[in-house]
Amino acid sequence: MAGSEEFISAVLAANEAIASALEQPFRDAGLNFGTFELLAAVRSARGLCSQAELASRLGIRPASLCESVQIATKKGLVEQIPSGSDRRVKNVALTHIGEQALKKAVQALSSLGNQIAKDVSIRDLNDTIRTLETVGQAISRNA
Repeated sequence: MAGSEEFISAVLAANEAIASALEQPFRDAGLNFGTFELLAAVRSARGLCSQAELASRLGIRPASLCESVQIATKKGLVEQIPSGSDRRVKNVALTHIGEQALKKAVQALSSLGNQIAKDVSIRDLNDTIRTLETVGQAISRNA
């Protein structure tokens, strides 16, 4: 029976394989994984999203997000729009370039998912999803 060390090693190896498989497609889209997460969080907010809300969605401190937003803004992926109701608040929105980059990255994720589905049974995938969800919940409870 596998122990927790083997489980963690297997998860880390799978994570490394996924990151490696996505590195070039993300780079081709002008993104890294952190920028992808930022763009996906902005899109999931359905329009304008304050930097504080984005930080909350991403589980990071607002100060940590500031540099990422600035870099994405310089690349033309997002734009910062002052709030009409509070001068201190800057909202973040995807630009057309950001939408296109995110679309390419999502296509790469979908392609990788299709590759995995060819080699791994639906039952094994579903079992893995349930296991990872349970592990994530256990880690959150004990953190």
